[in-house]
Amino acid sequence: MGGLFGGSGTSSSGGRKKELSLKQESDIRVSVLESYIRSALVPNETWADVQRWQLHSRLIMWARKEYLLAKHKAHVREAFGAAPKLRSSKQFAGRKGTVAKVLSGDRIPLLSNQQENDNDGARLPRTALVQRLFGMEDWAKNKLGVTRQRMKVLAKRLKGEIIEFRGGAMGVANIPPESDVSKLSLGEILELARAHVEYSGPFNALCEEADIFQLWTEEYVERLGSYILKRAKRHEANETIVVEVGAGDGLLSESLRHYFQKVHSDNTKASNRQTSEMSKDPPRVVATDNFSWAIANRSKVEKLSYQQAVEKYCRGDSSKHVIVICSWMPMGEDWSKVFRQNMVDEYILIGECDDGQCGDNWATWGNVHMLSADVSEEIQHNMEKRSEPFQPPQETAPYKLDGYTRKNLDTLRPYQLSRYDNALSKLGRTVSFRRGGKD
Repeated sequence: MGGLFGGSGTSSSGGRKKELSLKQESDIRVSVLESYIRSALVPNETWADVQRWQLHSRLIMWARKEYLLAKHKAHVREAFGAAPKLRSSKQFAGRKGTVAKVLSGDRIPLLSNQQENDNDGARLPRTALVQRLFGMEDWAKNKLGVTRQRMKVLAKRLKGEIIEFRGGAMGVANIPPESDVSKLSLGEILELARAHVEYSGPFNALCEEADIFQLWTEEYVERLGSYILKRAKRHEANETIVVEVGAGDGLLSESLRHYFQKVHSDNTKASNRQTSEMSKDPPRVVATDNFSWAIANRSKVEKLSYQQAVEKYCRGDSSKHVIVICSWMPMGEDWSKVFRQNMVDEYILIGECDDGQCGDNWATWGNVHMLSADVSEEIQHNMEKRSEPFQPPQETAPYKLDGYTRKNLDTLRPYQLSRYDNALSKLGRTVSFRRGGKD
């Protein structure tokens, strides 16, 4: 994998010294963190200590964040220093505290309010720039299950194994309680506890600190916008309304609005409008959120819950073509049922799908392996290593029962940068659900 600033790293002695100093700082930070928390996590240096908290998701999320920041903060600081426009981009405009914390101990100055205002019209970052700055150029392009291989290797060192369940989508370490973990590093212990830190990098550390689940890029918005325009053009309604629910700071909606306006302006000037992508007025974009999260600098976001938003904009008017967008639906919740009950023409979900942390993996995505809350039967089956695979109940996905069809928008995937992506697996995806199986 290349160096922080892309390729195979720099060949200059100055560059090598910088990379060495970054590694030294990283090692020191991780060592300090370990000196503070290891005695609390594994006071007896046995796997029995880990068993006390290995299913405590909040503790694992906290430990993941602290570890990634300790290991990669210096790299994030260098990336911000190399690309001032990135740290002043709109996604970080309401996160001055995050940027200040990441840059602490460095001489890179924060931008003044006036400089930030001058940058309000700045474009979103290009995907390639983000990948180069954060060393992601060689990261996986698709979702792969290889990250669990590392867990299996570590479990074997402790004379244990990884028991898979939920159709292989999840795994938990089954290790003798008396096993000695003293020779495992903090990172290896966290990896076994499903914090998935070993193949994460500076980008993940930034997302953890800034609480960003999706880093919007110029190409992603362009391709999502182009898809929506094509859908609008094929629909016979007088107006297309794009309603984003759970919009947070509203940046995605704002960026789509700007894209639609630009395409419309360009097409208006074109000599042959018949061949243009947009043949009628641009879609109207509405951003909504219930404001339950403390997010600064909201951009034209209407205070509505997702139920209220659908009720207001999506119900009972056949002259409108309605597309709902939801990015990173809260884990374990299913909003899509409300979308379908109100017969929206299409809804687009952004984030992890099928077996991830967005929505309900059965009710939202229709993954039958996630149908039952009780996984004990499947785990017992897999522990006994029976030759035949575990058979989940045969049920029809809720979205299919309601007359919707699914389409993965995989042309967007190369430009989708998600919080839990890592070097070995790309977890984020964009998926459309269309009413009536419409093309």
